[in-house]
Amino acid sequence: MRIVAIALALAGCGRLGFDATPSVIGDGAGGDGTGSGSGCAEPAATLTIHATDNFYALVATLPAGSVVEVETGMWSNPGGNAHQVWTGTAAAPIIVRPAPGASPKLTTTAGNNVLDLDGTYVTLRGFEFFGGDIGIRLGADDHITLEDLYIHDMLDQGITCNRPGESCTNVTIRGVEIARSGNTQTGSGITLGCSDQSCAASNTLVEGCFIHDLMGTAGSGISKWFGDGNVFRDNVFVRTSGPGIVIQASATTQRDVIERNYMNAIGNNDIQVEGWVTVRNNVLIGGAVDGINIRQQSGSAPTNLEVLHNSIIGAANICIHAIGLTGSPQVLSNNALRCAMGTSLTGVATASANIAAGANDVGVSPNVYPTAGSALVDTGDAAHSV
Repeated sequence: MRIVAIALALAGCGRLGFDATPSVIGDGAGGDGTGSGSGCAEPAATLTIHATDNFYALVATLPAGSVVEVETGMWSNPGGNAHQVWTGTAAAPIIVRPAPGASPKLTTTAGNNVLDLDGTYVTLRGFEFFGGDIGIRLGADDHITLEDLYIHDMLDQGITCNRPGESCTNVTIRGVEIARSGNTQTGSGITLGCSDQSCAASNTLVEGCFIHDLMGTAGSGISKWFGDGNVFRDNVFVRTSGPGIVIQASATTQRDVIERNYMNAIGNNDIQVEGWVTVRNNVLIGGAVDGINIRQQSGSAPTNLEVLHNSIIGAANICIHAIGLTGSPQVLSNNALRCAMGTSLTGVATASANIAAGANDVGVSPNVYPTAGSALVDTGDAAHSV
């Protein structure tokens, strides 16, 4: 990984049933941070791919328990919409990783995706992706971990789970850098779910990613449509043409959570949501429109909404802009606000201790930590603390 947005102990090995302790694997960290620091005991390679081998032919189908190590080299997907099928199990997962010290690269040409993947219980780490339309396109995937990847200069998007009729569940995207997607097309860094409800993404975790310099006709850092229980945390978003995170349709059985993200120079709303969502502890700097925009766009009115402990500094329009807050409890509390306008709420909401921050109440961007004597210190509504 060229740039890691947030320092995290990655959990690749621990989730798959191996020793969950920090170590260095490829050029990233493995383990969930709870162990003693001993090595992450992954199995030895069952297949080694050399620079002169045909990568795509060798990994077209991988059976349960495969451990693939790839040496330094560059391979181009021949196209034709061929999907790699990697079928692991909880007891025998599949791991595709660089050989020790190696830096494998995957690419393709316009009109093709670098990697189309159908899989279960798979970890893919340590690769560089560039060129083509989409870096990684998931289909009917379950228990997939994508970590420590560098995906850049895509014509369309970095990672998607939006094949009609094929849904993703239990997907983890961790420690991934996505840069300069959308040179000619949509341009989102990550897209989850389908706008026509023909697919969904549920129980997705996106954490510790650095998503920046997105172009195209949309250019959102993360765009999520239908699905439940998704968490987006500890990510950094810089210079996007669309929103940093946009949730287009609500969860219906389990809320989505957006927390501890940092955004700067976003070309639209920093965060845009509808439905059953918690938005908390985010730091939003600038933004061409609103800081947090809450609306009904895809037939999903704001429901049980929580907007808590966010710092919104310098949005060009409204810090918190909520349209159509009705019915179930809606809570907007303990947010620090300094934008062209503070809040604009229509409907019924519990709004408390949303503090207007003056020019001297926070440091100079990007360090917007409260200053000594700031009006933000020792204020807030304890009833809505996080």
